[in-house]
Amino acid sequence: MQSQGVKILLIEDNPAEARLLQELLKGNKSAQFSWVCVKRLKEALNRLVPQEFDVILLDLTLPDSVGLDSLKPLGDRAPHLPIVVLTNTNDEDLAIEAVRRGAQDYLLKRQLNTELLVRSLRYAIERKQGQEALRKAKEELEVRVVERTAELAAANEQLKQEISDRQRIQHQLSWQAAHDPLTGLANRRQFEQSLEEALIEAKAVNYKHILCYLDLDQFKIVNDTCGHAAGDELLRQVTALLQSKIRKSDVLARLGGDEFGVLLYHCSLELGRRVADKLLESIQAFRFVWHEKMFAIGASIGLVAIDATSESGVSVLSRADTAMYAAKDGGRNRVHVYEAGDHDLVQRCGDMQWVSRIVKALEENRFCLYRQAIAPIQPDNLATHHYELLLRMQDEKGQLVLPMAFIPAAERYNLMSQIDRWVIQTLFCVLQQVNSDAQSVYTVNLSAASLNDDQFLDFLQQQFLQHQILPSTICFEITETSTIANLKKAAHFIHQLKKIGCHFALDDFGSGMSSLAYLKNLPVDYLKIDGHFIKNIVSDRVSAAMIEAINHIGHVMGLQTIAEFVENEEILEKVKRLGVDYAQGYGIGKPHPFYEEGEQTLSCCEIKLLKPVEGKEVQRVKVSPFVA
Repeated sequence: MQSQGVKILLIEDNPAEARLLQELLKGNKSAQFSWVCVKRLKEALNRLVPQEFDVILLDLTLPDSVGLDSLKPLGDRAPHLPIVVLTNTNDEDLAIEAVRRGAQDYLLKRQLNTELLVRSLRYAIERKQGQEALRKAKEELEVRVVERTAELAAANEQLKQEISDRQRIQHQLSWQAAHDPLTGLANRRQFEQSLEEALIEAKAVNYKHILCYLDLDQFKIVNDTCGHAAGDELLRQVTALLQSKIRKSDVLARLGGDEFGVLLYHCSLELGRRVADKLLESIQAFRFVWHEKMFAIGASIGLVAIDATSESGVSVLSRADTAMYAAKDGGRNRVHVYEAGDHDLVQRCGDMQWVSRIVKALEENRFCLYRQAIAPIQPDNLATHHYELLLRMQDEKGQLVLPMAFIPAAERYNLMSQIDRWVIQTLFCVLQQVNSDAQSVYTVNLSAASLNDDQFLDFLQQQFLQHQILPSTICFEITETSTIANLKKAAHFIHQLKKIGCHFALDDFGSGMSSLAYLKNLPVDYLKIDGHFIKNIVSDRVSAAMIEAINHIGHVMGLQTIAEFVENEEILEKVKRLGVDYAQGYGIGKPHPFYEEGEQTLSCCEIKLLKPVEGKEVQRVKVSPFVA
């Protein structure tokens, strides 16, 4: 209820009771009231025409009207005004009848006080405001409906006036439900329905159809460079281009973003491949111009046959999507045909299944940390204890899964940065609780995705501060292939963390062709010699010579060397004689659960992650058991 300007029409022929009501209202401090008092119903009806009121207070006993008969003429004259009945008659049936005839409230005069009266008026005014808002909304809606109807009528002037407005609106709504508003093409829902119908036909009469799943390459560059308006216009122009290359009987749909689907009816696999090649060629030849900027785009197309052996529309669409991604992985700007037994597609399907398992494992905290010793094998290094952290995953049945089963899928589908963050958080939390000594160094593998993640460096620095971990106890292990992909960014990443005392190891050194060329630009501390050389060191003189050369170069540059895959005493003695500083492998020690550190063993229930919560210091969240 507004704090001022509340206007009351008081219909009361008893001056004493009218004054009492006015005094009650004057005693209220939460709102200001003004009123007009009349003694007869006729006078009240006359007042309602020229004057505006917020609420009516009605005495049921008037000189020219008695009882509830007063309600109807007042309601007819001012239907939007709520009426509060005042009476000295305590009759429940009368109160119910008053409300049924339109009264908003029923008050006994002898029980009135300021609070009760104001509360009743507040309800009445709020009710009026709600009714007014509803009335205005209804009027605005009616205006919009009228305007929309006029637009539809103008757009459909050539349609037959015997079609009703309702039918035209229904047609428009049906069209919108089945089409993409930007391109006017069928949307994903409509396309899936058409696909199901084609599948039914294929099974019923042995017809063959083709599904093409098309994804534009370089679309993101246009969007990021010129904005979404340019991206929208590009999609519209590509739509027109694709429509010109297929039959009118075929279905072209926008499946989302820059992805399109093409359903070629009554089409063999050979003809479908030719159509897909034609679509690809036309897109490659197309040039998009926006504000004097010209862009060349491409496409990756997955193609799958639809016949009586096809399982379902969902499986057909999934196979076409998988084939499209295989085309992307193959170098883009190409067509990949789905074929049963295709090794690339089988691998991709397996990867896609791993994706959901990885995501679920992250959500349920089912990753585990193991450690493997990196033993010093030269007298000068015996005081330092080195361990490499190894990742395992618990499957849904509690069995351990080795990383090579899920890491390729995680790398392909951009999940490695999330996994790296889990490892860092878990490691730092445990080290904080066991008060690890400064003589131990823990090596953590970092993926290329984390090195290229602009936010990962900030995340690491925040974790060091939060858990108070000595940077000198952490060594980050990176691979040659991950650093060479973006040498400048990798070098910056390493420099920033070395400033606070972290160490770095370059893994698989010697496996690439340009190792020596860029090594001097990476301020690493350790070289891990590629295990391929180590495994063959006893029987292969070339491998031994390579190890000796790498070890010598590393020492000249002030780096320490690590031999991995040291599986037996014979290999160990060989790398030791060549001067390698550290050895790692089953000949040194097998991986063990990380929490068995020295003589101290942590119960899995004692290991907790500390996650900051806004407004609180920390929230303790249990980490899943590190299963041995």
